Amino acid sequence: MRTFTTGERARMAGHANYYLRVEVKDSENNWRDLTALSGIDYVDSASWSESVDAPTATGTVTLKREHHAFSLSPLLTGSALNKDSHGAYAPLLNVGREIRISSAVTLHATAPILADWREMLHGRVTDIDFAADPITISFADLGQILVDTIIEDVRTYGDTD
Repeated sequence: MRTFTTGERARMAGHANYYLRVEVKDSENNWRDLTALSGIDYVDSASWSESVDAPTATGTVTLKREHHAFSLSPLLTGSALNKDSHGAYAPLLNVGREIRISSAVTLHATAPILADWREMLHGRVTDIDFAADPITISFADLGQILVDTIIEDVRTYGDTD
């Protein structure tokens, strides 16, 4: 659980603006903001949770699949969103890609600045459902890598005393 700073609590006590930013790493290792991708906010919703009963935080993001000629569907190879900086086909959304969710709280009618953003979760995409509109992305925090790792060589650590 993340706590709010004194400044954030003060802003929330009055009229505040709440912002959400969802970013994914593309094939060239650059963060791409899905809330401002080609000037369009593709994010419909995002939710995540942590529990003492689960080894890692998990969540989902729902995205608009397309907006006019722009599409996040990997089957539309001609979409500008599924191209790298050289114009080659590289789907933006893919299992295993890093995902980062941040939020900001500002005073009413004030846009967030860089210092206002707080990272809520940094993880990896575990599943994507492209069949429906909106697209649903499932993810887990970076600790999931350790959970999924299999011990290949049995070793004894420490001493016998």
